[in-house]
Amino acid sequence: MYVRNPQVGKDGKPTSGAQRYKITVYTSDVKWAGTDANVSIELRGDKSNSGLRKLASSKNDFERGAIDEFFVEAPDLGALLAVDIGHDNRGGGAGWHLNKVCVLYGAEVASSPSSRDAGTV
Repeated sequence: MYVRNPQVGKDGKPTSGAQRYKITVYTSDVKWAGTDANVSIELRGDKSNSGLRKLASSKNDFERGAIDEFFVEAPDLGALLAVDIGHDNRGGGAGWHLNKVCVLYGAEVASSPSSRDAGTV
């Protein structure tokens, strides 16, 4: 069951106290590492969570050996406790081998080494 964060409006944008989070996604440099699936992330903090957010840009994201950057605006989540990232398993090349994810917010950096195939969300 998905429960919407009350500090996030129906449009997914923060209603107050917005914080900007820089998400850097590192796709592994191994054969078949990239994905054409839709990738989403959820940031969980000790105050709140971001809700599920799709990571997309105008370029071909999440290719083998790529470093992709995204920005997510959300309420102040407090200290970051967890980062959930995955994909919807759509497309012919849906499998994805994630190396790591880094989240920069304020003066804090949270890094999550992965080196595994990412699951679906």
